Amino acid sequence: MKNETGSSLIEMLTTVCLIGILVQFMAVSFVDFKESFAQSNARYQLDADLRRLRNEAVAAGAQASIVFNSAGNSYSAGLDYYPFNSNNTPDSTLFTRTFDSRISVTTSRTIVFSSRGYVSDGAGNMTTVAIALRYGSQTYYSATLYATGALA
Repeated sequence: MKNETGSSLIEMLTTVCLIGILVQFMAVSFVDFKESFAQSNARYQLDADLRRLRNEAVAAGAQASIVFNSAGNSYSAGLDYYPFNSNNTPDSTLFTRTFDSRISVTTSRTIVFSSRGYVSDGAGNMTTVAIALRYGSQTYYSATLYATGALA
């Protein structure tokens, strides 16, 4: 009797099927991870940009605002020097940001920081702004930007 080594066709097919199933689960997990990362990144980037813009307004002694594009997935931030523009558009752009095309930002009003770092309505009155981040049609983060510049 011969001493046979190796594996049968059924053993190899079973192994290949198991590897295929594992790869499929990993691919689904990777897509979920990528979406989760894009959402977290957008949230932290917006928070950092709001802090930066507030600090720039105080340092320059100017009014600062963020202008969103119509889709809400891109914005530019800049300073508006005295005399202030009536439509809260900045005189100079400090930075721009573009998110993943599936992520959009909606706000209850234009975000304007006064030269003292307070959230303003553009006419000098302190106000709050509601902010929502959406991924596709689902809102995954909502916060309030208070008059003091705190985001909660």
